[in-house]
Amino acid sequence: MKHEQLESEIINSLDAFSNQLGTETTVGLQKARTKALQSETPSMYPVWLNWKGATGFAGVVLLITVSMFNVNQQPVSSPLLDDLDLLVSEDLEFYQDLEVIQWIVTNDIEFDS
Repeated sequence: MKHEQLESEIINSLDAFSNQLGTETTVGLQKARTKALQSETPSMYPVWLNWKGATGFAGVVLLITVSMFNVNQQPVSSPLLDDLDLLVSEDLEFYQDLEVIQWIVTNDIEFDS
C-alpha cells in the first residue's frame, strides 16, 4: 500500500509542477519531445558490422556443428573389442583352453618350440 501511495504522491506533484510551467516552456518541451521521438538514434556500430557479425556467428556455429558430427568417421577397432566377441560367445572350448593356459602360467611350464 505504501508503494501505491508514494506513486500517487509523485504523480500529483509532477502534475502540479507541470501546471505551474508557462506556455512558452510547455510548447518548447513539446517541440523537443517531438523532435527527439522523430529523430533516428545513431548506432554505435557500423551497418556492415551488424550483418557481417551475424553471418560470422552463424558460420562459426555451422563449423562447430559439422566438426562434431563428422560423417566420415572410421569404425573403432581395438584388440579389446575383438576379444570381447570371444568372451561373450558360448563356445565351451574357449573356456577350456583358457583354463589350460591359466594352469600353464601358474605352474611356470615352458615349451620348447
